[in-house]
Amino acid sequence: MVKKLIDSCKKEGKTIYGFGASVGSTTLVYDFELNKRINYIFDNEKKRYNLYMPGTKIKVLNPYLIKKMKIDYILIFAWRYAKQILIKNKNLFSKNTKFILPLPKFRIIK
Repeated sequence: MVKKLIDSCKKEGKTIYGFGASVGSTTLVYDFELNKRINYIFDNEKKRYNLYMPGTKIKVLNPYLIKKMKIDYILIFAWRYAKQILIKNKNLFSKNTKFILPLPKFRIIK
């Protein structure tokens, strides 16, 4: 479902980034075959900035860069912390950005 949505959005010219660069995120990237579909992932942990997710070319960025980018969708890999991520970073997100929660039940929130 996630891969299908991302492919469909990419065909429409939409931008999709990730949020939450953890070990679990790397697992999801491989499980959902997103290695070449996501270019960047944001994370609030400073020590991860400018590193790459293991075995991928997905660079981890500082969330403050969100304000400078046009982002249509953010795939929240750290879905267990989605509420905290949305609250902590709410001033960075555009009002038009949509959020994809892949688990426990796939859904898109605005």
